[in-house]
Amino acid sequence: MKTRVAHVTSVHGALDSRIYYRECRSLVRAGYDVTIVAPGAGDRTADGVRIKAVRQPKNRFQRMFVTAPAAVRVALRERAELYHLHDPELVPWGLALRMLGCRVVFDSHEDVPKDIELKTWIPRPLRRAASFAAAKFFQLTSRLLDATVVAVPSIAEGMGGRRVLTIYNYPVLEDLESMMLRPWSERSRAAIYFGSITEHRGLREMVSAMTIPDMPDGARLTLAGSFDDAAVFASAQTLPGWERTDFVGWQEGRALWELVGDAKVGLVTLHPTLTFPDGMPTKLFEYMALGLPVVASDFPAWRDIVSSCSCGILVNPLDPTAIGRAIAWLLRNPDDAAAMGERGRDAALRNYQWRTEATKLAALYADVCANVRIRRPERHVAAERPARSHRSA
Repeated sequence: MKTRVAHVTSVHGALDSRIYYRECRSLVRAGYDVTIVAPGAGDRTADGVRIKAVRQPKNRFQRMFVTAPAAVRVALRERAELYHLHDPELVPWGLALRMLGCRVVFDSHEDVPKDIELKTWIPRPLRRAASFAAAKFFQLTSRLLDATVVAVPSIAEGMGGRRVLTIYNYPVLEDLESMMLRPWSERSRAAIYFGSITEHRGLREMVSAMTIPDMPDGARLTLAGSFDDAAVFASAQTLPGWERTDFVGWQEGRALWELVGDAKVGLVTLHPTLTFPDGMPTKLFEYMALGLPVVASDFPAWRDIVSSCSCGILVNPLDPTAIGRAIAWLLRNPDDAAAMGERGRDAALRNYQWRTEATKLAALYADVCANVRIRRPERHVAAERPARSHRSA
C-alpha cells in the first residue's frame, strides 16, 4: 500500500511551483499517494496529484482564521500518514495533528522572522518584537514536529529540530529538456525578468537601466509577472524606460519558458533587504538552465555561483547605470554572452537541478515514517461536518 501524504496550504495556490511542480509531482513518481489541499476553484487531479480545494480567502484575517482550519479539516478527511504544512499559520494546527498521532513536516519557504520586519501592515514599533517572538516560536515548534524543511540554509539556522533539511528550489530540468534552445543570433528579446514584480525586486532599476546612452538600439526589457500593488504598476509606467519595456503579464509553463528562451539576458537584481541576500532565487537557476547569461545582484552567496562558472555579470542592484551597462555589454558581445549562457547551462545540469532535491525529500519521508506505526486520525465530528462554507464551487 502506498504511503498517503497530504500537503496543506492556506496561502499558496494548488499549482505552486515548490509545492506542486517540485515536491508533489516528484513524490508521486517516488511511489507516494499525494493530495494537495489549497485555496482554489475546485477539486481535480493533475499528474497523479489529487487536489482538494477550499474557498479563496478575501483578506488576511479570513485566510488565517477561516481558510487555515478549513484546509486542515479537508486534509484530515484524507486520513494521511504524513501531513506536510506550508504556511506559518498552519504550525499550531500541526501541533494538534501531532497530538492526534500524525506525522507532520513543516516547510518554511521564507525566513519568517526576517520577513516580519518588512511587513508594512504591522506597526513599525511592533515588528522587531513580533520577529523575535516568531523566531522563538519556530525554535520550539521545530523540536515538536517530526521534521522541518527549509528552502535555504540561512532559515535552518533558526530552527532547533532534530530533522531540519534544506531542499533548494532548483529547476525541474525535465520540464525544460523539451525546449529547443534558440541560437543566440535568433533570439528576439533582449533582457527578461519574470516573477513577482515589486520595487524590492528591482523594478525601478531594471526599467531605468534601459535608458543608458550606450544601450543598443532596439533593445527592450520584458517583464513577465504580476504587480502586487496597483500603485507601483502605475508609478512604473511613468518611468523614462517604460517605453522600452514590454509588460506581458503573468506567464507559466511552456509559455513562460518560450519567452525566457527567446531572451539574451536574464535579470535577477533583487535589493539587499533582510531576506534576499541569503536566498537562492529559483529564476537564477532557471535562467542558467535555459542558457541565458545573467545580470545578478552582487551578494556573497550568489557571487559563489555566478563567479564559479562565469555565467554572468554581478552588479550593484541599486545602480541602474551598472545594470544597464551589464545588459549592453552582453548584447554587444554576443560570442562572450553565448559562452556564458552555455557555461551556466552546464553548471545547472551538473549541480543545480531538482532531481537531487527530490531524492533528499523522499529519503526524509522514509526516515520520518521508518519503523513507526503511524496512527491515522479517526473520523470524528469535525472531520465529518459538511464543508459547504469552505469548499469552492
